[in-house]
Amino acid sequence: MSSRAYMIAIVLLVVCLGVSLGSNGFLYMHTVDLRNKVEELTGQIDNLNTQISDLMNIKNFTFELPQWSLFVRLELSFMIVEGNLSIIAWVNVTQGGFIVVFDRDGDGKIMGDDGWMFYGGPKYRDVLSVNSTSGMYGICKIPPYPSPYHHVIESENATTFYIMLPLDMLNLHNDLIYVAGEFVSGRGVLFHFGLEV
Repeated sequence: MSSRAYMIAIVLLVVCLGVSLGSNGFLYMHTVDLRNKVEELTGQIDNLNTQISDLMNIKNFTFELPQWSLFVRLELSFMIVEGNLSIIAWVNVTQGGFIVVFDRDGDGKIMGDDGWMFYGGPKYRDVLSVNSTSGMYGICKIPPYPSPYHHVIESENATTFYIMLPLDMLNLHNDLIYVAGEFVSGRGVLFHFGLEV
């Protein structure tokens, strides 16, 4: 083999090696970019799965309670959030308290159980000796205290209560609940909110 042929072979080998390294580098960069996109999409999928799981653990209820010549509408959502029971209560009434009572003694009824009346402000007071059959309840005569458990948004013709109660404070035996309001005299709703507690 002549030195000229030998030089041409070396030049071709160097060119092929350069092309190979360039295409491998190009493919490597695209692989890294593709891997980053796959990781980003995987994170988005995980986030969506978490949101879907949370949405599946939301229980929604709507009730209409007669009050004189109108109906008081309650739209309720329940969800377990990081060791708390979250309750969102939308009511088509303003300037009233919202009562929440649980079957905390686990006897399967709301009779003599205590609970809370939540107000705007946000303030709350204890509700004593609730009777879900008659709708009668007693409240402490002391003024309501500032609430760490809720906040309220009032619009022109509705009130939304955002309530977050620690599950360990509630010590629930079941999901039986009674809700009512000052705005509906002697009427409330007794039901199971449908989340495992």
